[in-house]
Amino acid sequence: MPSLTYHPLREDVLAGGRLHHLSLLTSQRTALVLIVYGVIVFGAFILLDAPADVAFVFAIGASLFLIVMLALRHLVVPRLIVRRQFQEQRSLHQPYTITWSERGYAARSETISSDLPWDHYVQWREDARVILLYQSAGSYQFVPKHILSTDAQEFIRARLRAVGVRQARRFFA
Repeated sequence: MPSLTYHPLREDVLAGGRLHHLSLLTSQRTALVLIVYGVIVFGAFILLDAPADVAFVFAIGASLFLIVMLALRHLVVPRLIVRRQFQEQRSLHQPYTITWSERGYAARSETISSDLPWDHYVQWREDARVILLYQSAGSYQFVPKHILSTDAQEFIRARLRAVGVRQARRFFA
């Protein structure tokens, strides 16, 4: 059973937070909210007897404003959360030991212990910096890729696929 110990870096936690927030920003649910929001704004202007082209322009403008606000949320919120987490959570200042096997993935520190079989994860996602292992839609464990060998990363992916844990879709796919 491979095992390694590492000290969490703020950049790793930030990468995990950004990937998680990016998935929220680019979800099908967010696209649906933008469409409904645009239709409501368009309908409100039509009800106010505005010409259709004016209503359309305002609907597009309001939707673009919402997109900009969501993008700022993706850029700013994770950084603020990570800063606060590093100040408040002492567990992030302790070294973690992670292990993985055919059975599951475990992470331990002085104050935290998590040992889950692979089939207890509901989904996973990754980018160039981290792998996120989701226990629920909003709760995840992050695994920094820079601490894992390529073989270890592939082992984790293969085990998740083998037990039927789906890889989260990206960008409306």
